[in-house]
Amino acid sequence: MIPFDTFELTNHPWLTAIYTKQMIFPGAILVFHANSIKVANNTAIALSIILEDLRQRGYRIVTVSQLLDMDC
Repeated sequence: MIPFDTFELTNHPWLTAIYTKQMIFPGAILVFHANSIKVANNTAIALSIILEDLRQRGYRIVTVSQLLDMDC
């Protein structure tokens, strides 16, 4: 998991996206919280940026269950 609390940066989804994209590695697990509508909206914006970047870099997006079922 990435040691990063997105709660502090939820007012700036682009900053959350930039930081998160720099910390990604194969097998990384991203956990985002949405404890309010504002945080949920900002998380959705950040995730759209992050997921697009990861797909362009060749990452495959899977659920935690799928990740744990993978043969390593």
